[in-house]
Amino acid sequence: MAPAGDDDTLQEPRREWPQNEMHPEGGLVLAILDEEEFRAGETLTIRIELADRSGKRQKPLQGIPLSVKILGTAFRPQLYSVKTERGGLATVTATMPTFTSGRAAVLVRAVVKGETVEVRRVIHPAE
Repeated sequence: MAPAGDDDTLQEPRREWPQNEMHPEGGLVLAILDEEEFRAGETLTIRIELADRSGKRQKPLQGIPLSVKILGTAFRPQLYSVKTERGGLATVTATMPTFTSGRAAVLVRAVVKGETVEVRRVIHPAE
């Protein structure tokens, strides 16, 4: 989600990449769409997009395996494997483990022709 006061928040997510994504000026771009805060104990649908920006135009990458890991210090890791579909999109539905202390994160990773790209998000503990 874009910072408060940013006028680009209503743009098409596949045209405007989230401002907080780290990516080179070309190459692979991995983004979590419709981003919400991840909270312990919640079931969420995580929408992911993968594209190649190495040419003049952004090209969605279809059929690329993605790994989605839910890691934490207070629970066993969860691993999901999916492939991107049309438009470079993939979807994973997962229940975030319940924990009240320690650290946790969601890690999404893609490897395309030897190039690796990752996105990480914090999972907040249950209140």
